[in-house]
Parts: sequence; C-alpha cells; structure tokens
Amino acid sequence: MQRIKNAGQTLYNHKKKAIFASLVAAWGVNYVRHWIRDGDIRAYYARQALHQGEQLISAEDQPRRVTVLLNKSANGGSAIANFKQNALPLLHLAGIAVTVIKTEDAAQLRNLCAVLDRTEADGIFIVGGDGTLNNALAGLVERKSEYAPIPVGIFPGGRNNTALRALVPSVFRHTDDVRYQCESAMAVIDGTVKAVKPVRLDLVSVVPVEVEKPNEETGETEVTQLEHETVKQETIYTLGDITNGWFAYIDDRKWKFWYYGGFKRRFAYGWEMIKNSAAEVRTEIGLTDYCSGCNRCRTTKTEVVEKPTWRWWHALIGAPKPPKSDVTVKNYSQIVNEGCGRVTELCTQGTDVVISNEQHEDACGLRLRVGGTFAGRWGVARDGWNRTSEGLLTASAEHGFYTTDLIASQISMKFIEAPERLRKIFIAGDAKDFIPEKASVTIRPVEDSIYVFAPKSLRVGLEHLHDQK
Repeated sequence: MQRIKNAGQTLYNHKKKAIFASLVAAWGVNYVRHWIRDGDIRAYYARQALHQGEQLISAEDQPRRVTVLLNKSANGGSAIANFKQNALPLLHLAGIAVTVIKTEDAAQLRNLCAVLDRTEADGIFIVGGDGTLNNALAGLVERKSEYAPIPVGIFPGGRNNTALRALVPSVFRHTDDVRYQCESAMAVIDGTVKAVKPVRLDLVSVVPVEVEKPNEETGETEVTQLEHETVKQETIYTLGDITNGWFAYIDDRKWKFWYYGGFKRRFAYGWEMIKNSAAEVRTEIGLTDYCSGCNRCRTTKTEVVEKPTWRWWHALIGAPKPPKSDVTVKNYSQIVNEGCGRVTELCTQGTDVVISNEQHEDACGLRLRVGGTFAGRWGVARDGWNRTSEGLLTASAEHGFYTTDLIASQISMKFIEAPERLRKIFIAGDAKDFIPEKASVTIRPVEDSIYVFAPKSLRVGLEHLHDQK
C-alpha cells in the first residue's frame, strides 16, 4: 500500500513525466487493440481463402498460377513485409501456385509485364505504390498483339494508393486497414475482373542541355548546363488522377511532417499557407469532345485466343478444352457521332487542377476540373482541412469550388504561368517537373482495355468482425 502511495506522490511531483507516461500508456493500449483487431481480420480472410482452396478441380485442369512482381523499395520496403503478412498466405491457402520475382528497377518490371503470357501465368500481382503501378501499366499497354490479355492484381503497397482509390473508391478508402490488403488478394483468388482503360500522358518540355565535366580542383565530376536547349519527351501511363496546384503540392509535402502523426496533413495545409501566398496557375487547354466510341475513333478488333496446350494425358481423356473468353468485341462501324473529334479551346486559372479518368462501359472519359480561383491562403487551408475530414484525396467536395468542370476524350494543356513551387505535375502522386511556357501535356485514354482483379466491396465491417468468428 505504501508503494502505491509513493508512486502516486511521485507522479504528482513530476507532472511532465506523468504526462509522458500517460501518453506512452495510451499509445501502447491502442497498439495492442489494433494488433488484436488485425489478427482477427487475417483469420477471417484466411478462412475465406481456405474455403476456395478446398474446392475440387477436374483432372485436366491445373492449379491457377500467379506471378508476383515486387518493388523492393516501395514505401521504404514496408510493402513487401505487408504483402508477405497479409496477402501471400491467402494465395497459398487458396491453392494458387505463386511465383515471386523481386524486380531490380522500373525497366525490369515494365519488360516483365510486357512479355508474361498465359502459358506462364494466369495473372500478375503487382506489389508497390502508384509509381510501381504506372511502370507496370506501361508494360501491359505495350504488349504485342500476339499475346492474349493477362489480368493484373494490385496490392496497395504505397503511401496513398491513389489509383486504387480512384478505381474502386467504395473499397480502398484509406491505407491503414489490413482489410484492403487482404481484399486485393481475395480479388485475385475469386477472379473478379474489371476492364479498364489506362490514361496516357505525354509530357513534352524544353530543357537545358546538361554535360558532365571533371572539376580540375577537386577531381569530381560536375554537371554543367549549356546555353542551348533540347526537347525532352516522357510518356507515362496511369489509372489515377493527374493534378497540379497547391493541394497536390501540399499533399506531397505532408510526409515531411510525419512526426505529427494523423495531424500531419492538417498541419501541412496551415503551415504552407502561412509561408506562401496562394498564387494561381494559368493554363491554355484544348478539349476534344467526349465520345464513347464511333466509326471515326474506334476500330473493331478480333479477339486473340491462345491455342490450348496439349499434355500426354489428353491422348487418354480427349482434347483439351479451349480457354474461356471474357472479352466482348463491340462493333463500332455502325455508330455515328458527328461531334467526335471537335476541339474546344479555353483559358483557365485557379489553385487546383484535377484530371480524373472516369471508366465507362468500354470507354474512358477525362474529367477536367479547375477551381479555387481567388481562394486565397485561408480558402486553400480551409478546403484542405475539409478534404482531410471527409477522407478526400485529390478533389474538393465543396459545391461551386470548381469553375471549370468538363468531360473530354483528350486534353491538351500548356502551362502559361505557375509559381515556382507549383512547377510539378503529379501523375497518381508521381511528380514530374516542368517549366512554364516550355512544357505541354497531352492526355488521352489508350484504345485497348486491360483487365484488373478488383474487389467489389469489403467482405466484413469492423463492427461485425467478432460475429464472423
């Protein structure tokens, strides 16, 4: 009893230590609570995957094969650890033959996605963030026509996972819940496939020519910019939003304030708007009217069907069955749209520029939103705080915030004026630098769809987790 009394007296006399001890204890209790919750979630999804793995298959069928492509450096290496803990065991329980490849760089990832076919795998599982997915999409889009389409799964291994949140917003709302990582694996197991059209962005910029010269004094190699310039062209493919402005800039900067925890995004908006004036971005834009498909812009293609593979046992049980096709070929030769290809030019200015891809049936529209005009520092900070409260990542939900809101099939954009801090365009969070009046951007959907393993909904809510045991 005396010890308890002495402990209370010590905490009373050392209030700072008492406050610190209370915070540590609260953090520990919250950590244990989440640890138990995550364990229950993994157990629930493990039972679901095991049920799939216990299903019988015919003698002439073989287990499904999935090739996993890992980005070793995604999210500081934590993406691989999360995948091994929350997704890989589910694939094994479901009876899927898994091949894991750790890619060394973006080029290797891109090349593997371009050449893997149905004779080697029934699907690809990409583990990484938005930048990893962009590189994988480049390989999938550039696949040769003789290769049949191969579906791809996406593991949410990045910090924001903006592409997944745009693709299936009803499921991937946040990134700190292991259910989303488990759902990405269950989509591969269940084979729920969604046809989507990636967006192609061509960035053409004029940049100074750089040469490397040795420094005579230090002996080190230095990069020197020459007076003449050259044209640089980059092509990026994405399923996420393309953004520019103060909101995209601050959302990229928020990670520098990691020590504020869940408060870092709110702090970033307040701090950056104290330091900077909310100068606006001015652009010249050319919009091609939206067309879902007609005889002007589409060609009817025949489906590529791979021949079934013969095995020795087929001599006894009969010829192998041809693979089932999920691809529906649509005939556009009879569809007429007089407005297809019509271009509208306009000038815009604002603090927020957002281009979203909106997936429709066998078509993809580009939604251009420009707003936050005359918002000022307080307006930008207030709307950023509202986005944080509502869990929004790239666009405002405030009515009337965007003065320009249009749908197009193709967008051409030239930046006329931009503050120095906003001379970056973010492609699903991946930043590319540009110089105003010396850079132009062309954005359009690709013609051929790719097929993505995408969950339809969350299987279990946290409030009903204990009922599922």
